Amino acid sequence: VHALSAKAAYEGILSEYDLRVLAPASREAKWREAIEFSEPQVHVVTHGSEIVGFVGFDRSRDPKTPPTTGEIWAIYVKPEHWGKGAGVALWDAAREGLAEEGCTTSPSGCRCATTAPCAFTNSPASSAR
Repeated sequence: VHALSAKAAYEGILSEYDLRVLAPASREAKWREAIEFSEPQVHVVTHGSEIVGFVGFDRSRDPKTPPTTGEIWAIYVKPEHWGKGAGVALWDAAREGLAEEGCTTSPSGCRCATTAPCAFTNSPASSAR
């Protein structure tokens, strides 16, 4: 998911070399470790039984922020599911997870307990877990 989404989003922006660095094999180990150790916390969004996106979130990695500051480390959705609600479902799942951790703000200044500051889509969201 990460590699497909990043390649589609950054094609024409990043060099071919940089796009190759995003190959699935290079990302898979990182996200397996993240899931195993829950750092960051990871939620996925599915369409049927297929994982079509994920979000990684946790407390801010910036040591200068208060402990109530949350951060979305990554949010990726397969390109064929862009504009279908998966991104907003993931955003909401991360926002709720951060609020459960006691985070009230993020580095961007948006409040974790309020609605998403940007609209990924106006379509109905899929289910995130």
